[in-house]
Amino acid sequence: MCWGMIGWNWKVPFWVWEPETEEEKINAIETIWVYNLNCTAEEKRLNDSWRLSAGWRELKEQELKALREAKVETQRTGIKIKTTHGVDSWRYVTALARPLLWPTCKEHIQQNPNFLLMENNTPAHFSDFTILERVKAGIPKVDWPLN
Repeated sequence: MCWGMIGWNWKVPFWVWEPETEEEKINAIETIWVYNLNCTAEEKRLNDSWRLSAGWRELKEQELKALREAKVETQRTGIKIKTTHGVDSWRYVTALARPLLWPTCKEHIQQNPNFLLMENNTPAHFSDFTILERVKAGIPKVDWPLN
């Protein structure tokens, strides 16, 4: 696999994605496990706070009404680490986006406040984890519909 980044009148060096070693895979699994434990605690704290709000009660009443009317079952989902062509969103963020892509984006945001990142729609680019980390890094992205 390979990666590159271009923009108007600039480009970054071409980067070849080396296959992940067994040690890197094991390390990623362990790190993701710890990450998810921490997310669970943070999610609980945020949900507990949110459930005390009037907005939550109003939303819950609307959802229950819709469920009664449509007889739809709810399903809880969590952060997904999406995989595509052997590069999952964990590896994309930790091995490429944080060390290479996002610092470059930040440099260009300094030069052009209207800068927007444009990525193709490989699942690693739009997983819950990638989106959360990109937003925390302050990188704006083009709203690019799936194709």
